[in-house]
Amino acid sequence: MFSFSGFLQLGQKFSQPPAEDAFYARTRCMLTSLGLQNYEKNFKKGLLTDSTLPLLTDRQVVKVALRDVKIPPGPRLLILDRIQRDPELKERL
Repeated sequence: MFSFSGFLQLGQKFSQPPAEDAFYARTRCMLTSLGLQNYEKNFKKGLLTDSTLPLLTDRQVVKVALRDVKIPPGPRLLILDRIQRDPELKERL
């Protein structure tokens, strides 16, 4: 049997904003700057994290990876362009 205070605590837990995911901070920033923040869940689903994104060394590989996580062609082109122009990512490519 549940008590009222148990329901209150459960409600408080679900009403709190989700914790920031440190593995996607740069990715989130990139997507937000492009106005594509609604695709963050796609990146998470495909495990394209801040540390895996720079490992995509070939434009064709990036294109396939983004297609695999169901990023449409238009946003995909914007993301590809940003990855290639980002000095920090470009150093690693």
